[in-house]
Amino acid sequence: MVRVVLLREVFKKSSRSFTPCSAARPQRCCLSSSTTAEDGPTVNSKLDIPSNNLHKTDIAKVFSKEYGITLKLSEEMITSVFDIMSKAIADGQKVSITGFGSFEKVPVAERKGRDFGSGQSMVIPAGMRLKFNAFESLRSKVRSKNDDK
Repeated sequence: MVRVVLLREVFKKSSRSFTPCSAARPQRCCLSSSTTAEDGPTVNSKLDIPSNNLHKTDIAKVFSKEYGITLKLSEEMITSVFDIMSKAIADGQKVSITGFGSFEKVPVAERKGRDFGSGQSMVIPAGMRLKFNAFESLRSKVRSKNDDK
C-alpha cells in the first residue's frame, strides 16, 4: 500500500514506530464513504472539518483518524512533509506532487510600479516568487465542483 510506504519513509529518522490500522479490520474514516480491505478508502467530496478553511491542524486530524495514530504524531508528520517541501523549494528544486501540482521558485524581472501613497512611479527590484502549477487532475476536480453548484 503506497500510503503506508510513504508514512514509513517520513518516519525513518523518527524514534517512533508507525503501525497502520489492520487491513483485516476495515473501519470508517472521516475521508471515506466506505472502506474495504481490498480497495481501501474512497475519498468523499467533503472533508470532516469544522470550517470552510482547511488548516494544517485539520489535515493532521484527518491523518490521525484515518491511520489510527495519535494527533501529535500526525501533526509531526504533516509538519515534516511541509518542512521538506519548503526547504526543497527554497533551495531551487521543483516539487511535484502527483495528482495535485508542482511548486517552484522562479525569478521575477525588475519592473515599474507606483507608490500608492504618493502616486509616484518607482522601480520594483528583481526577486524570486513562488509559482504553483495545478495538474490536470486537480483542475478537473475543481471544475467539476463548480459545475455542481
